[in-house]
Amino acid sequence: MNRASTSSGLRQPTLPGWREKSAPGGLPPRVLLNVNFPRVSPRGVCVTEVGRHRWEDSVLTRQDPEGRDYHWVAGVSTAHDGTDEKTDYGAVQAGFISVSPVRLDLTARDLLGELAQGLPPLDTDLR
Repeated sequence: MNRASTSSGLRQPTLPGWREKSAPGGLPPRVLLNVNFPRVSPRGVCVTEVGRHRWEDSVLTRQDPEGRDYHWVAGVSTAHDGTDEKTDYGAVQAGFISVSPVRLDLTARDLLGELAQGLPPLDTDLR
């Protein structure tokens, strides 16, 4: 684990080459790694599930030391599973770096047919 300086001058841990080593064949299409760092010196790294929590406030776009954009969720979190170290939020609260594989397709496939059947015909006045 290395450390990189942020715009605030704080030293943040980084994991150079970790993705390539942990997924040598690459990640499947439309999958990314959601990585979260604790505010303290990390106790280790955990592969986690995405927890059930809601962020209130804002999402900030920043740049990493190599000039690449990343997104930082800021504000207050309401966590339903904040002590479960199997989740990203719980692991970070316990001092670990969390790594969650996230699939970008959020389609509720089980509802596609039902919704399609309930759509009005194209000639219906929708006003």
